Amino acid sequence: RNCCAPMQNLHCLIRNWRGDRGRPTLWISTMMNGRQDPDAVLPTAAFQEQIAYGCRLVQETCIRRVEEKEQELATLKADVEKLRKQGDSLREKGSSLEAELNESRKRNQTQLEENRSVIQQVQQLRRQMGKLGAFRQKLEGALVDGDPDMPPATGAGSTYGGAYSGYSGSPARGRY
Repeated sequence: RNCCAPMQNLHCLIRNWRGDRGRPTLWISTMMNGRQDPDAVLPTAAFQEQIAYGCRLVQETCIRRVEEKEQELATLKADVEKLRKQGDSLREKGSSLEAELNESRKRNQTQLEENRSVIQQVQQLRRQMGKLGAFRQKLEGALVDGDPDMPPATGAGSTYGGAYSGYSGSPARGRY
């Protein structure tokens, strides 16, 4: 791999990626087109140090980038776990709400049946009151027509001493 573009005959070969302290060991060799160059002038120590320093910078940058990506991955894993817990919580809440809804529907159905029963009772009572009202009118008519000494009925319940003063005597018409 060509590590340093300005010098085409120098290649940084990275071997043993674990190396010392987890960093790769760099080997610099003089090569030209994959063959040893017999006329190559070995670079000076300062030049070799610069090349090594450049390679070290590249390595440190790569290592730093890997560490950043690992931190980002850890953050994403934490977010995934948080979202998973939130999803589980929402699922549990949804199931409890669904159970509550079913219970509410059962209560409403029971209340509806009770209401229907009450409506039937009310209808029966109204029919009975209508029959009683018709019977009362017949009774009043028979008492008024049959006894000349009795005063005529002037209002509802007057014949019976006000015992039925709250009842008008007419059956409920047009209802149910």
